[in-house]
Amino acid sequence: YWKARLFASLGRKEEAAEALKTVEQLSGAKGVVDDTVPIYLLLGRKDEVLTAFEKRHATLVARGNATQLKGLTNMFRLNPELDLLRDEPRFQKLLAPAASEVEAKK
Repeated sequence: YWKARLFASLGRKEEAAEALKTVEQLSGAKGVVDDTVPIYLLLGRKDEVLTAFEKRHATLVARGNATQLKGLTNMFRLNPELDLLRDEPRFQKLLAPAASEVEAKK
């Protein structure tokens, strides 16, 4: 993980992508997970991160879990590692008040 992140931070994208692939193989995780978000963003793979966030957000809305949805929304707002997404319309949509979406499902 740290090797992939370091290479991505240094702009060594090919090496970072290879190290990320190794991390995913060893962990068994496929695609974007919390620990790999910064790496994906530094590699310019915003769409994959946004798709993963949208799926997680939609799952919490569907379950009516307002507490976890608020926590997720706060993480989106406060996590400086997500600064590369701040101008993305899809990300802005995820910052909408969480409680209103859960209430609308009731």
